Formats: sequence, C-alpha cells, structure tokens
Amino acid sequence: MGLTQRRFSVFLLIFISGSLQAAPMLRLVTSVVGPVSAAAGTSPAAQTLEAYNAGDGSLTLTLTPDPTAPWLTAAVGAARACTTTTAATSCIPLTFSFQTASLATGMYTAAVTVAASSAVDSPQVVTVTVQVGGGVPNSVGQTQPLYVAPGGTASVSFSTNSYVNGRATTQSGGNWLSLTLEGSGSFRFVLPYQINLTPAANLAPGAYNGSLVTSGSTFAPDNKTIPVTMQVTTQPIAVPSASQISLVLAQGGPAMTYPFLPALSLSNNGQGTLAVQNISATGTGVSAYNYNNSGLGIVTVDPTGLAPGNYTGSVTITCNAVNCPISVPVSFQVVAQGAPYIYYQGAVNNATQLAGDTVCPGDWMALLGQQLSLDAYTAASTVPLPTQLADATVLVNGEAAPLYYTSYGQIAFQMPSDTALGTAQVQMQRSGQASNIVSVNVATRAPRIVVVTDDCATGCHLRNTTTPASPGDTIVLWAYGLGPTTPAVAAGAVPPANTVVTPTPLVNLGAGVGSLNLTPVFAGMTEIGLYQINVTIPSVGSPLGIVPVSLVFADTISNDIQILIQ
Repeated sequence: MGLTQRRFSVFLLIFISGSLQAAPMLRLVTSVVGPVSAAAGTSPAAQTLEAYNAGDGSLTLTLTPDPTAPWLTAAVGAARACTTTTAATSCIPLTFSFQTASLATGMYTAAVTVAASSAVDSPQVVTVTVQVGGGVPNSVGQTQPLYVAPGGTASVSFSTNSYVNGRATTQSGGNWLSLTLEGSGSFRFVLPYQINLTPAANLAPGAYNGSLVTSGSTFAPDNKTIPVTMQVTTQPIAVPSASQISLVLAQGGPAMTYPFLPALSLSNNGQGTLAVQNISATGTGVSAYNYNNSGLGIVTVDPTGLAPGNYTGSVTITCNAVNCPISVPVSFQVVAQGAPYIYYQGAVNNATQLAGDTVCPGDWMALLGQQLSLDAYTAASTVPLPTQLADATVLVNGEAAPLYYTSYGQIAFQMPSDTALGTAQVQMQRSGQASNIVSVNVATRAPRIVVVTDDCATGCHLRNTTTPASPGDTIVLWAYGLGPTTPAVAAGAVPPANTVVTPTPLVNLGAGVGSLNLTPVFAGMTEIGLYQINVTIPSVGSPLGIVPVSLVFADTISNDIQILIQ
C-alpha cells in the first residue's frame, strides 16, 4: 500500500467511549511535575500534586516510582481539603521527594505510576523532571553550530522556577539577540523562556557573536553570562519532523512501523532547495529506508527475537543542508507480554485527536495504548463491521463495538449507536485478557469537520487552502459526530442511500459581521460513521480569500477549517 491515503486515512487515528457504572474515578490535577531546579550537590524541596475521586466510593492510591531513578521517591498523604483545584472538595496529596546531591549537572526525568484498585481511569503516569544546575544554558551555539538564514529566526528554549531578567548584547551583526518569556508554564513555578536569534535580511553569511546576561533569579545558578554564537547561512537548514523516537514494545509482539510510527521527514528552515540523499538506520531491531526516494523515512522497530530490556539505535538522514547529516536517536524498551493497557484518556474522537474531547454515538474512535493486540495490523474485510477482529474486542459500557482495524498500539472502532449519553466506560479484551477501564464523555452530537487532502482530479468538488473554490461552486465537506440521522443507522452498518442528518446543520462561511449561514444542498451519512455536506457558495456576496468554514447546530458548533475562495 502506498503512502498516499484518501478519505479512509482518517480512520487511522480514532478513539473510544461508554456509560459509567458506580465506581471511583481517578483524577490528577496535573500529570507533570517540574522541571524542578536543583543546585549541583544539593536536593530541591519536595513537590506535591493533588489527586481526587470524580466518581463514587472511596479512592485508595498506590505509587510506583521508576526503579531506575533512585533519586526520586513518592508518598501518598492523608486526604485533605483541596488547594489546587475546585473540581473537588477533598484531595489526596502526592508528595515527590528528591535525592539529587550526587547527580551530575543535567536534566533527569522519571515516571511514577499512580494506581487505584477498581477505579476507572487508573493507572495514570506522572512525569517528574529535575534540572541539576538549573535550566539556563551555559552557552548557545558554542559546542554545536546554530544556523539561521538571513531574515530568518531560530530559538533555544529553557525553563526556570523563578523570573529572570535578560540583557542581550552583540559584538557583531546588529541587534539580533533577545530573551522572551513564553507564558506561565504547564505546572506551578515553571517559567518557559526563549533565546531568540533574528538576523537582518541583508546580513552576510558568517559567524556572529553576542552574549546574554540573566539576573534576578532567586535560584543563584540561573544568574549567569551566556555566550551566544549565530551562524548565518544561505544554504538549506534541515529540521527533522521528530527529535527522537521512543517506544515500549512487547516481547514477541509485532513490529512498529508506518502509519503507527510516523514517517520521518525534513523541513527547510533556510534558503535554497533541500534535497534528501539517503536514509539509513543502526541499532538492534531498527531499520529505515527512503520511501520512493521521496525524502520520507519509513522507520521500523521490531522486537522479534529480543529479550526484555532497553535497546538503542538511530536513524541518519543525509542531505544537502548545512547541518546534515541529521541523526535521530531511537530508544525502545522490550517488556514481557502482559494485559492490554489503555492510556489515560486514550479514547478520543478521531477528528480532533484531543484527550478528553467529547464524542457521540456512532463516532469513529481510536483506542490508544500498549499490547492492545499482539497480532500484526488487521483490517476488517466485511460489513457490517465485526465486533471481534484478530485477537481483540472493544467494549463500550459492556457492549461490543464494531472494529475497523486492530494493531499493537491503536484500535479503530465505532461508538455503538445506542451508547447512553454522559460518562461512558471503555474497556478491551485481548484473547480474553481484560484491560484497564477509561472514561469518555458522550453527547448527542460532537461535530468535527475533517481536512482531507485530495487533488479533486475526478471532480470531487472538495476544497481546501490549496484547491481554490469560486463563488457559485458547490463544495463538499466531510465530518464526524453530526449525530442522529433519518433513517437511523446501526453502528458498523453501511448507511442506506439518502440518509440525512436530523436536524440539518447550517454551514457558516466567513467570520465576524460579514459571515454567512448557508443551508446545505445535502447533509447526510454516506459511509460508515462519515458524513457528507454539500453547500453552494453564493454567486454574489461571498467572502473571498482564506475563509473559515464551520457547521452550526442549535446546541453546538463544529471546529473551523480553512478554504480558499477566489
């Protein structure tokens, strides 16, 4: 099968849902602690996050720290009034303590598993990071060249636990150096900063020097002078689509490859034309090749014949960029076969791919996790879609759901049409072995327009930002989650001809005062779980240029997509 995929490629990213029985529901205020700064030779203060029960009954928690990270310990405290959330009144504090005095300068990350027996959405993983010596770099562009195109930009990110002031000076090349605060961070006291390099468009190729003085931090190691060297070039500058590949695979399980392991590619942050010459890999179980000499690296990580343990490798891309070859590290852990495991909030709407997003009955979903299937990728070949495929079954509130495909880390299924509204439970079984249970919110409709890449060579009338439409054209939109139809369609079944959405949504074209609400020529389900909306752009009065389009119901509105009208 080639890499070019048409409408059904949207099935490759799909998630899950169902209706909850009385049970505890584990919730964490955050799943990230840090980065916490520590001076070399010391240990930072302990950090606490709060957990609470969003369901019924009582919640008894256990913590399992990463055994390979002896610098971190974790403990469960007694229930108390919540201090960091208003979602509950009673919270359980989880305290993370550090023993970092013997660690060398650098960044260290470990995972702590939080579990609650018989609870929904358990277990969950908290990622804890400590920065020994602080997060402010000692230098930029000194040990590894930092390339920027004339008139372009490059940046280096770091975080602190205290505000810092930055004073930038340059010895050559003009005022190309600055420091900015990017926001308030993803956890209390974490402040993300960027060192920005912005050479003028007329700056000649060469090396330019500057320095950045940081001051005012309550953490002394953050206050320093940072030498900065910028390499200005008119050559291509290669940027890989991923900085690393990290996986957990089961012993004796299937290999991970495209499309579940995204293809590696390079983008050009410089000038000229970027050309990839070769893609190769090193390391046990790791292979890669240049797909049809297109510059796409198809990477495969195969645990066949490997004992449990940690393995490393790399993918190397050679090209004509000034910073090539590019090496992308690969690390993977092989674990013994066990029960299937669904990630927290691992039942998501296919169109949004957002954890915690609302879905509706009949939606296409993707279940994400590990060891969901120990067979190779298997796609359904019959309709109605089967509820058992290869070694896997997905249950929504105990009801078997239609399956589109199964694989090691992802299963595509359709939400049963009769799924009760509210919070639903999703669980799966692999060869009779049950997974953990996750929850998802289910509503009458959760409209999502999907962007489909298609050249319309066969007159499909689909439009996007690269395929312009004109006033008077009838265009086609594709969507999920539009809710009930007439006639009703059972999950997994092909919809009859002229199956229409009830009620009919309006198509909103444009934004602000000049936007239009248009009645579609047709709005219905044309394939399993997939809706088609045909709408005519007015010949007079239509907005022009890049125009947002959305679907409007009385009780909800879809996401926007962008189309080009000219």
